[in-house]
Parts: sequence; C-alpha cells; structure tokens
Amino acid sequence: MIEKLALKTLPHSRPYKLQWLSENGELAIDRQVLICFSIGKYVDEILFDIVPMEASHLLLGRPWQDDKDVVCYGVTKKFSFVHKGKKVTLTPLSPSEVCEDQIKMRVKGEQERKEEKKKKTDKKREKHERREKKEKSEIVKKMKIKRKKYRAFSCEKKEVKRVMLARKPMYLLMPHDYCLSSVASSFPLGVEELLKKFGDVFPKYPSHGLPPLKGIEHQIDLILGASLPNKPTYRSNLEETK
Repeated sequence: MIEKLALKTLPHSRPYKLQWLSENGELAIDRQVLICFSIGKYVDEILFDIVPMEASHLLLGRPWQDDKDVVCYGVTKKFSFVHKGKKVTLTPLSPSEVCEDQIKMRVKGEQERKEEKKKKTDKKREKHERREKKEKSEIVKKMKIKRKKYRAFSCEKKEVKRVMLARKPMYLLMPHDYCLSSVASSFPLGVEELLKKFGDVFPKYPSHGLPPLKGIEHQIDLILGASLPNKPTYRSNLEETK
C-alpha cells in the first residue's frame, strides 16, 4: 500500500523482527512512514511502522453499515444493501474458497520472491560485468601507454655496432650460450667485457624445468629402553607412564 500511494518512508530508529505475520520466517521491520489525518477539526500525524503483510482484506465497519443502511443476516453472515438503485448482497467465502484463496496468495508470494531474487541476481551480475569491463579497459589503456613509452624490437649486428660507436645508452638482450660460444669473439670489445664482468650472474649449467618434488625427509629415531624425557615432570603411575 505504501508503494502504491508513493509515500515517503523513513529509516526505523529501532529496527526489530516479527515472526507471526508470515509463514516464511521473520519479517524485518526497518522502515516507517509519517501519515497525516484529520477527524473533524482535529488534525494530527502519526509515525507508523511499515510491515510487509500478505493480507488483502477490506474491513467494512459500523460507519459503512450506517451510511449504506445495511441489513445483516446473522445465520448466513450475508450483508444486503442498495447501491446506485441496485440491490447488492455480499456473501462470505466457504472454507474451501478460503483455502484456495490462501494457496493462491502463497503461490503469488513465492513467485514475487523469486522474481525479486532474480532481479537482485541480475543486478549483481550486471554490476560485476560492468566492473570487469572497466578493469579490462583500464588494462588496455595502460598497455597502450606502455607501448607508446617503450619500444621492443630485434636488431642485427650492424645496428648494435652502430649504436655502440655512437656512444648512446642501450639495453641489449642476448642468449647466454650464444654469447659464451666461439661466435662471441665477433662481438665488440665492450660486450665481451660486460659478459666477463657479470659472469657470476649466469649459471654454469642451465636447469631444465622445475625442481623435482620431494617428500618429508625428517624423522626421529626411537631408542629402545630409553626413558621418557617428560617423565620427571608428571607425577603419574609408572605402569600408566609405560
């Protein structure tokens, strides 16, 4: 009803839970609404708690009966009155109709809960997809910036020689086995000096693959007839200690 009337709600100052209003467990009462009303010249406002209820009954009380000149039949629980020149008779529901009405309300409530759950799941998925898309775009953007800032390319021997003769700063990456082979004598003297200076950085025999898996190689050997190291600490029976 609050949603239909588009009333402004407020957070509850002291939230609590109710059990007896729903068959699906506790109901969280965490919202309130301020309702203004008037009775004659008396005007006031009351802060009501908002409770999600499955009841959808309209209570027609004594003022309505007096205004409509209603005739009530006590045995059959029927109400008869004249409305817009036509006679109207309201009859109560039978027990089977009440049961069917409750089942329909329960099924409708379950469907609404499933739809609400699906909406929340879809909303979370969309939020996650947007976040992933944003992260990917940021990564691509960073990669583009790095590409603009740094350049990597393979070059020939004459290009390396030309840069070194020009005395310009340069980073050179080359295979270790190739540099230490007999072919390395064809490189400029500066490269050979660097390789000799930092020769301890490179392993003598390069490893192939990951190191082998090893189990636990630690053990404690038990000596027959030896006394327990914690025996003097506890005052227990000798037989129990054994």
